[in-house]
Amino acid sequence: MKKSIQFLLIIFILMPVYELFSQVKFTGFGATGIQLFERPISIGVSQEVYFKGKLQAEIKVNKDIEAQLDFRGNSVDERVTLREFSAKFEYWERMKIEIGNLKQPFGTEQMVSDEDLEFIEESFINQQVSDFGYAVRSVSVMLYSKYKDEYGYFPFSYYFSLFKNNSLTSGLYARLSYHNDDFIYSVNYSFQSIGRDYPIKANAFCGDITFNPKNTKLSLEAFYVKNIEAVLENVVLNGDENIFAAGVKLLAAKIFDIDGRIIKGLEPVFLFGFFSPDINESEFHTLQFMPGLNIYFHDDVRLRLNYNKLLTKNRFNKKYSSINSLGIVELQVRF
Repeated sequence: MKKSIQFLLIIFILMPVYELFSQVKFTGFGATGIQLFERPISIGVSQEVYFKGKLQAEIKVNKDIEAQLDFRGNSVDERVTLREFSAKFEYWERMKIEIGNLKQPFGTEQMVSDEDLEFIEESFINQQVSDFGYAVRSVSVMLYSKYKDEYGYFPFSYYFSLFKNNSLTSGLYARLSYHNDDFIYSVNYSFQSIGRDYPIKANAFCGDITFNPKNTKLSLEAFYVKNIEAVLENVVLNGDENIFAAGVKLLAAKIFDIDGRIIKGLEPVFLFGFFSPDINESEFHTLQFMPGLNIYFHDDVRLRLNYNKLLTKNRFNKKYSSINSLGIVELQVRF
């Protein structure tokens, strides 16, 4: 389908929505940039330019009911897709109910909108966990409560989600966070029941400690998850089903107010990660070093510079390989 036709379809969908409900808020972002890959031409091009965007309609039906439509598009797919529909019910202060194709609460990056992350791309660990089917979107029913300062006598956030996918996969997620001044301590659990010809059960755990005063963020996070990709390969051959991956990542970011005529702030960021697809063979792993700088021209307009250094050691590499490391420069506008 042509991109222009897709755009018209979105307009036709959103216009009656806007007319039906007086309280509709549109949010999202647009971004364009260039990626510079560290790889030989035989594997792929060394430079790629791109653009991408998000349009989200937040619909206030009444004081207790909200709905959301989330459209995404990018220059790679050259199409616009409906990423999320959800409905939220807020009848009780300490428990909200959300139903739809939801981002599952597994890990810190899942708790933040993509456009608000410190880095342009998600961490390598989060990408791998997503490939295993954990940090993903699923049609689900979620019960949750987000901590607020006035909840001093109840210093917790919690999320409990039951999900079902068309691929005969179902399960649950649970996340609990304890808020203590500028510190947040969180634990996560996920269970998946995967059908198909070779059914398996999968468990995953993660935990994090975050120090988050004004304009500063320090976060340490650890993962221990069943490697579903490796297990599915092994069960066909009656191999070991107890293959667990593990990883840890450290993130640091701080915004310095400049308040100049053009540049309003600078945010140096850094991420270190370690990921092993099989903890019993931890000599095969990937290290990630990702320094970056966000240059703010406005709270919602920033130039982003990232260098994603990946060092991988596996059965095919006696030494670390840095293939697919990349640098990215991106201009992002949020609204």
